[in-house]
Amino acid sequence: MKWWRGLTDQTKAMPHNQWRIQQLKTKIGLPFAEYNRYDDGIRARCDRYVADRELYRIETTRRNSLLIPVTYPKYRTSCRWINEELAWWKRLSSEECEKPRNRWSIGLLKGPVGIPFPEYSSHDDDFAISLYHYRRDLSRYSAETGNGHRVIIPRSDDPNFPYKISASWMSNLLQWWRSLKDEDKKRLNVQWRLTLLQSVLGLTLPGHQNSHATRVGG
Repeated sequence: MKWWRGLTDQTKAMPHNQWRIQQLKTKIGLPFAEYNRYDDGIRARCDRYVADRELYRIETTRRNSLLIPVTYPKYRTSCRWINEELAWWKRLSSEECEKPRNRWSIGLLKGPVGIPFPEYSSHDDDFAISLYHYRRDLSRYSAETGNGHRVIIPRSDDPNFPYKISASWMSNLLQWWRSLKDEDKKRLNVQWRLTLLQSVLGLTLPGHQNSHATRVGG
């Protein structure tokens, strides 16, 4: 590690040094020259969060949740950790994000933890959970009606309609989507939601009709 830290940009570019650095990265798993025991602790804390979150998902049936909420005290330590990490990430400038240690830490948050952007919140978590719940209902509804290309569950006046909540959720979602202004569409959470809609349901426009849309397999 001392040898690696002492390299200049010129000596790093030498083939034999590039090979040695690559060995350190791939065989040992050292991501950057300044890596130390503090970073080992970050990696361990990340693993702990992922493990706690998996238990939280099982205990609450929120199987697509990325965040452990503050209202769930059993995993208070992990909840506090992820909130601190997201607050740290949001404070970073574009230049600071490119520093080796910061880039590696962000990679942990994006990779094993799965957080797509620093402003990710419980509202985004609720959106994703509702979307996957809608997809499950859509699969059942499509099987019952014999229409495998349907992406919109129509609203019904029948008080016993089993998909009433999902139909209402989609109706409100499409209304929100149509109301978005160009400025709104620049926000990271809005871009993420629209991308998720496309990847999960195949929806690309808020004016989609069932007769023209194709559902991505559930």
